[in-house]
Parts: sequence; structure tokens; C-alpha cells
Amino acid sequence: MIVVGGIMSGGLLAVFILWWNGFIFGTIIIKSIVLGIPPHILLLETVIHGPLEIFAFCWLGMLGLRSAKITYIFFKDGSISTVILPKLLEIMVPILLLVTAAFLEVWAMAYLGI
Repeated sequence: MIVVGGIMSGGLLAVFILWWNGFIFGTIIIKSIVLGIPPHILLLETVIHGPLEIFAFCWLGMLGLRSAKITYIFFKDGSISTVILPKLLEIMVPILLLVTAAFLEVWAMAYLGI
């Protein structure tokens, strides 16, 4: 279902999620400053989580953008070539990265008391 949503949105869903995560991250930074949490602690807690999540969403966005080629070939030839459809590994790696990033994010938020 998530893959279909990504393909249907042409990768725009990943862009929206990255924008929303930036908004949430800004809120966490502001709350951390208000609580008096030193910036270096916040940075250490998010330095692993952030790149994993950004990389995963960019990867999923790339797969979503591939839908334009799939749609073009479908309307041109009436069939979909299995060569350009995402492989299971291409889908599972970014999802596993997102799950890992989510666990790191929850751990960091619990550690910071947010």
C-alpha cells in the first residue's frame, strides 16, 4: 500500500514527509532550548537518525519518480516491463532504514524527556 501510494504520488509523498519532518525537528529544537538541553546533546541524539531517514525518503522518492516512466510505457505499449518495476530489495532497504531511524528517534526523545 505504501509503495502504491509512493508510485501514485510520483515521489511527492516523500517530499511532503521530508518537509513535515523538518517542521517536527524544528519544534523539537525549540522545545529542547526551552527545557535547557544543551545543543550538543541534541545534535548527538539526532546525528544518526537524521541521515538514515533522509536517505531512506530520498530513495523512496526516487522509486516514486520512476512511476512516470512506468506510466509512459504502460500507455505506449499497453504492458509494464518487469525490468523497471522496483525489486523487493529496493523497497525493503529504505523501509528498514526508516524503521531503524524511527527506533533511534523514539529512543532519543525518551532520553531527552520530550
